[in-house]
Amino acid sequence: MKADRISIGDIRIFLSAATYKNYTKAAKSLYTTQPTITKVIHHMEKELGVILFEKEGKGMHLTTQGLYLYEQYQPLLSEFDHIYDALHTKNTTIKIGILEGYDFENLLFEHLTTINKKHPELTLSINIYDLHELIEYSDDLDIVFMNTLEASSLNHYHFMEIDKIPYYLVVSRNHPLAKKNSVHLKDLAQEHHFILCQKETMSTLEFVKQTWDIVNLHPTFETVDNRLTLLMKVSQNSGVSLLPAYMIKGYEDKLTLIPLADFPSTIYRIMGINDLHSFSDRLVFLEDMRALLHI
Repeated sequence: MKADRISIGDIRIFLSAATYKNYTKAAKSLYTTQPTITKVIHHMEKELGVILFEKEGKGMHLTTQGLYLYEQYQPLLSEFDHIYDALHTKNTTIKIGILEGYDFENLLFEHLTTINKKHPELTLSINIYDLHELIEYSDDLDIVFMNTLEASSLNHYHFMEIDKIPYYLVVSRNHPLAKKNSVHLKDLAQEHHFILCQKETMSTLEFVKQTWDIVNLHPTFETVDNRLTLLMKVSQNSGVSLLPAYMIKGYEDKLTLIPLADFPSTIYRIMGINDLHSFSDRLVFLEDMRALLHI
């Protein structure tokens, strides 16, 4: 039996699944996903060489071996949590990474202050990163705030949607389209488009191409890996771009935002949770943040 390959996190998931007798409810209680629960249970069954659960109608129940493990693991996990809490009663640090450019500062900082006041034992280490930095530090972070376009760049995370990101056509003040109240994508087919796309991921470029494929139009694209460089190019009337309103910060007097009448895609701001990190204080933080963000 290779029980040393079963982590405390695996045991926590098993006990939750056994308590709720339902993977979806167990996932919700641990702020993770149902596929994560399924994967862990299959991993434990493989490592231990036993079946832990059997289906029973629409539900499930523990096997004899599963019940034995439940009785053994429950006091073990309680003792582990007691030791962990004793070691961290003075302070626990939750590391939070925020992707720049998506106005998370205005969305989050009041909520983070509220959580800190409610739980003074928590230290919230907050840093704003560009995409390259966020990917580089992602394994060490507990929580990230970013957008759905770049979510595939991070391993070992699952995500929760916060809100939809409205996209606009961004043009210079003297562009022929600048005086329009709204535009359709067909109005932009002949424009040269700048795409904010860092070298570490081509998710944004792929998303833009797929968006145009939906409407069967194929304008020219040029990728730019720096937000300010892109805004400078657009302000010089070298092309246009599709961006959220808060991405033009610092160039409001040089650029015009025009609503898109028929933008066929949806992008969200999201909260990402590192599945490699699991401790009780993080669950407290997540419960409060979800309530504040209404997610």
